[in-house]
Amino acid sequence: MTRPRPGDNPGKIAVELAGHAHLWGGAVSIQAERVRNATGPYERHVDGYFLVFAIRQVVRSAEAMQKAVGGDTVLKTAQDRFLAEHPQAKAMRDVLSHFDDYERGTGTLQKSGEVGGIQIWFGVGDTSFTLALASNLTIELTAASTAATSLANATLEAEDRFLARLKAARGT
Repeated sequence: MTRPRPGDNPGKIAVELAGHAHLWGGAVSIQAERVRNATGPYERHVDGYFLVFAIRQVVRSAEAMQKAVGGDTVLKTAQDRFLAEHPQAKAMRDVLSHFDDYERGTGTLQKSGEVGGIQIWFGVGDTSFTLALASNLTIELTAASTAATSLANATLEAEDRFLARLKAARGT
């Protein structure tokens, strides 16, 4: 018996992608809590990095769902809102993933002139945590994590709408 490919079962890929959105949305919540409750600057810094990674994965889950379901206006609105409020989320993850290139001054965003050298700074306010990685590259992690959680939820809701449409189209 051959296992069906995702293209053979459009509902399966939506369910799988929703699972990723759910997992990464949970990771955002866990990491945001760890950043808030860190016992020292080292722990806050490490967990801040992992929070940036988790936020980016939520965005990727939403992008993949959007493609898999053939477009969802509610999800698209949630994506647009997230990207408008946190446009540097992808770049932050890129710098962290390719830190070695950025330390050498050969990172992609450095070559294009979008960022300068790495200058890591973690700012802690009463209710905010800001991570800065390179010259003009910063993200306020409290707001970004809240927005990423909302985007993960919107991705899950897009799956529900898609499966309902699929079920209606099949007459089941």
